[in-house]
Amino acid sequence: RDLHSFPTRRSSDLLARISPFYSRSVELGAVFFEAGGWERPHWYESNAGLVDKYGVESRSHDWDARWWSPIQNAEHLAMRDGVGMVDVTAFAIFDFTGPGVVDYLNKMAVNQIDVPVGRAVYTPLLNQNGGFRSDLTIMRLADDRYRVVTGGFDGGRDAHWFGINLPEDGSVHMEDKTSAVCTVGVWGPKARELVARVTEDDISHEGFPYSSVKFVTIGEIP
Repeated sequence: RDLHSFPTRRSSDLLARISPFYSRSVELGAVFFEAGGWERPHWYESNAGLVDKYGVESRSHDWDARWWSPIQNAEHLAMRDGVGMVDVTAFAIFDFTGPGVVDYLNKMAVNQIDVPVGRAVYTPLLNQNGGFRSDLTIMRLADDRYRVVTGGFDGGRDAHWFGINLPEDGSVHMEDKTSAVCTVGVWGPKARELVARVTEDDISHEGFPYSSVKFVTIGEIP
């Protein structure tokens, strides 16, 4: 078929996976792109006023400007100055449990995974020939439980790689939690200040240091 005969893409036309924040994103004028079947906000038209504030210029070449808006740059600059929230629900989440989980994940990952409970490790995965397969975050939630978070585009590929390398003795159980757990990133120099207003848990630098993981209650939601 002639490509020009296809209608303009609209979110409502698609059988897309959407996050719990989708309706609010639509209200804020989100322009979406697709990642692994998910609708993900690319930028928000409600942040158009930031373009003038930060003096972001449009890109002069059509190739550079495709699927791009100066609002994106302005949003990044605003978050660098203060705090922003990013819907990363599309990130794939896998839980691994069982008596063989430490040895299994240490075999899969480049970095040391046998860390204290409450630590996160950012690490590559390699193939059997030492070639690069992925980079992702592994969090130790208990002695025999880990959570892996990888990119939305990479979830299927990484799930396959983990799955075909599971121990044959059944000592490790893998569960895909992607559709069960939603994720929002709160980032920027004022991130702790914002989250501290909605939790009674200690999220100070001392109580919640870099590369650490902890369960907290946000409002009334654990």
